[in-house]
Amino acid sequence: MRLLVIASVIKADSIVEGRHFQGWHGSLNSILCAASCILSEEDTLLPVCRVGADDVAEYRQYTSQRFGPHIDYSAVLTDPLGTNVHKAVHTEEGERVWCDHVPTPISFADVAPYLSPLPDAVLLNGGDVNAFTDDLVLRLRQQLPATLIYVDIHRMVNQLGEDHILEEPGWAGWSTSCATADVVQGARHEWSACTGLDVQDIASARLAIEMALSDGARAAICTLGANGCVTGEALDRLPDYVPASTPRVYVDALGGGDCLQVGYVKARLDGSSHLRAVRLGCSFASFACEHLEHPPRGFTTWPEVIARADATYGS
Repeated sequence: MRLLVIASVIKADSIVEGRHFQGWHGSLNSILCAASCILSEEDTLLPVCRVGADDVAEYRQYTSQRFGPHIDYSAVLTDPLGTNVHKAVHTEEGERVWCDHVPTPISFADVAPYLSPLPDAVLLNGGDVNAFTDDLVLRLRQQLPATLIYVDIHRMVNQLGEDHILEEPGWAGWSTSCATADVVQGARHEWSACTGLDVQDIASARLAIEMALSDGARAAICTLGANGCVTGEALDRLPDYVPASTPRVYVDALGGGDCLQVGYVKARLDGSSHLRAVRLGCSFASFACEHLEHPPRGFTTWPEVIARADATYGS
């Protein structure tokens, strides 16, 4: 299995619920963490990301020690503006994030040199910054008609507001990505930002899924935290509700959505149906919820994920 991952890398300095986090962060770390559980010695994960030139060696050392030997670093690009640094404080009104700059987005020209040999899947995981250009998904689909393309929309931030606080005006590339991706995933607040709907529950999540499918998405997933997710892959049937798989003990939800994405891709490449793949992804996510922040390498195994999914949803 060869996975190409387009994601964000940041250095974080954040205070969340009184806990202070510092160091390497970003959506790519979550993907690498999840992949460490399911990649075999023959598999390769190729991250396409931007890191400041002075930090490339440090980042490679950190990720290889933390997440394992399956990473091909040939597509780690240098950002002329340096590594993006986020300073975040979570308050009762939500998260306020300061950053020194918006990184240069990943474009098709950046990715094209790494499309041979052909990847089995491309995972686009934007994180809290506009990590890739709005036409990238379309260009990838034109070049890779048979490759599974999975977009985790996150919160696509298009600009910096006053005092370098990140703003969230939506995502200009939403309609293009919907029409060309195999799967589009996001949390309820992210679906609200992209669709204009107030997504709060199963009923409103179904409306968002139907809107994405009508825009051309082959499949869509709206996560609802501890309430599971809603997913659909065809306009001629009501989107399915998938309850959450219960962790042994709940600690932290960070990385759960990324495990859903990686687990889904693994299951689909192994031949599972869409709904079965979503259920396996939810099972995988429940293991991540048993750990604080990014879980340790190999925090579960694929057989354990399958066993919990079968216990929760049936085989």
